[in-house]
Amino acid sequence: MLKKTALSVPNVYEIKTVKQNVFLYVDNDQTQAENIALIKNAIKKKHGDGFVYKVYGVFNGKVDLSQNKTDEEKMKDDYFTLGKKDITDEEVAEFKAKNNL
Repeated sequence: MLKKTALSVPNVYEIKTVKQNVFLYVDNDQTQAENIALIKNAIKKKHGDGFVYKVYGVFNGKVDLSQNKTDEEKMKDDYFTLGKKDITDEEVAEFKAKNNL
């Protein structure tokens, strides 16, 4: 239901879903923070405050749970530099090419 609401926002597309994580692509010129706010506000407007959900950005292919850290700090963090990525640049590029974005 929340995913459907997020996807009802203009220019928001689903790249993939992995367990509870939905990876969205927003085709606009806004910042990641502005797009996160856009999606959160759409969910809040449609469903109110009664749902527990989180909307995160992606940094270096990983769900960005540390949005208060600088990019430089994140690149020193093993979470962002080691292990399997949640979404790859190739997946995003393939999605954009497939959908002419």
